[in-house]
Amino acid sequence: MNKEEDIEACEQAIKINTEDRLLLHQLRLLEWMDAKYSNEEGGSDECVPAESVLPDKWHLTKGVTLYPWQTECIRSWFRNNTRGTVKVVTGGGKTILALAIIERLQNKKLSDLRVAIIVPTIVLMNQWYEELIKHSNLSAGFIARHGGGYKDDFSGDHRILICVLASAYKELPKIVKEAKIGNKLFLIADECHRFGAKKMLRVFETERAFSLGLSATPERDENENEDENILDNDSFGYEDTPLGKELGKVIYDFTLSHALKLGIIPQFTINHYGLDLNYEERVRYDRLSKFIKDKRNELQEQAPKGCSFFAWVMKKAKGNEGRLKEVASRFLSECSDRKELLYKMNSRKIAVEELIDKELTDNPDARIVLFHERIKGVMDLFIRLKSNNFPVVAEHGELPDSMRETGLELFREGIARIIVSARSLIEGFNVPEIDVGIIVASSSSSRQRIQSLGRVLRKHRTPTGEEKTSCIHILYAHNTKDEDIYSKEDWDKITGIDCNNYFLWDPPNAPQPQDAPPKKPLPEDINVDPSRLKPDCVYPGKYDGEEFKFKYR
Repeated sequence: MNKEEDIEACEQAIKINTEDRLLLHQLRLLEWMDAKYSNEEGGSDECVPAESVLPDKWHLTKGVTLYPWQTECIRSWFRNNTRGTVKVVTGGGKTILALAIIERLQNKKLSDLRVAIIVPTIVLMNQWYEELIKHSNLSAGFIARHGGGYKDDFSGDHRILICVLASAYKELPKIVKEAKIGNKLFLIADECHRFGAKKMLRVFETERAFSLGLSATPERDENENEDENILDNDSFGYEDTPLGKELGKVIYDFTLSHALKLGIIPQFTINHYGLDLNYEERVRYDRLSKFIKDKRNELQEQAPKGCSFFAWVMKKAKGNEGRLKEVASRFLSECSDRKELLYKMNSRKIAVEELIDKELTDNPDARIVLFHERIKGVMDLFIRLKSNNFPVVAEHGELPDSMRETGLELFREGIARIIVSARSLIEGFNVPEIDVGIIVASSSSSRQRIQSLGRVLRKHRTPTGEEKTSCIHILYAHNTKDEDIYSKEDWDKITGIDCNNYFLWDPPNAPQPQDAPPKKPLPEDINVDPSRLKPDCVYPGKYDGEEFKFKYR
């Protein structure tokens, strides 16, 4: 064998097939778990030469035809004194909307415009950058990044600066002040519901002339981030919250229902499965719930009126007020234990595997995404599914960038049929076409559930051109706090179609159809029939504001 033949033989020997590629990625995920490798996402220091001439008029929507709702929304933003928040369902076109607003603002109102786009993740920063390069007549030299290893600012030819929130809240106010551009700056807050934590709100100290907030759900649930000091209060309207005051009121609401009517998202079905706790889990759940209820009542008697309850409890748990500190700490600990119990309930694991088996039996080419609330839950699911020989990868924010990109590429190519995700996929990544979504476990946040639905409901077609429909399975613990999310929202109203199917399920037995969701939202005051109200009756409508109790003597 000559040297060339020897080289060719070696090249053939080291080639790996698609199954090996998947196995290699799975092994890297396991290696990451074992070493508890922590991701340090970085950017590139490469310099992109700028063109010498800045276009007189920016064109940021090349090749794009705006939907009528986007045109109407742009008019609403300008009528609202060039500020406001837009609610846009995930996948509805909020990035293109923002680019169109920038374009009109620069073309019609301020030719020497500067733009700061603030995003919560590095992934989103890069996606915005790619969209601007793709759709605009601005060269790369006029578009800069800050965060994730990039240290750009508004010096030189930079006109648009895309910033990661973790860097922006500390540095953007100073960058803008030093550049002396506050009177011509347009600040865009993407996924603005992520800006509600007290320290993140510092980004709004940035001097600016124009403001825009973007989110599927700008309102925040108090309980969705119990580890943050949230300043919002559920009794306020959005425009009265810190976010609403900084960005402006909601000027347009583009819902799932609207997107479905316009054909932006496909027809879909949502199956809700109420799963039973086993005997041991139920006993422990009831014990934890009784303790939590007792301690919550005790704490609420001492909590200031109108405050964010969980933020106040967390503050007291870190304080030094003796008995109050002890009660607050124990309350938070037991809440966490109860949530962990529900996440780990045995029937969830069985149900997930049965649903995947069924979906892949019906369609071996189906792409399936599993959503979980916690990273440990993601990795536990990944190991369980891998050990049962499912073609699965995992995706979450603590993985190195290279592993995340490889996993998504394996999923896009169809080598991996299943991806298990935490919040990073709910908000951030441009996900490939998905046929089936399974919400394995989620918080009590309506916002997160709506985000998860939007990640799955993207329009796509079969190789023959036929439009595909999507199916979403939602798992929740029956007769537990998991059901509270159904009392927050009318899901038929949100989805805009009678596509919700409800079941009770004790796997491996077959799911049992139900006529309605486990709970329904209370009616607003305007929908309560006054003639049905009697002295001493329980008020049947939704409570707004604060509740006061009086003792009569």
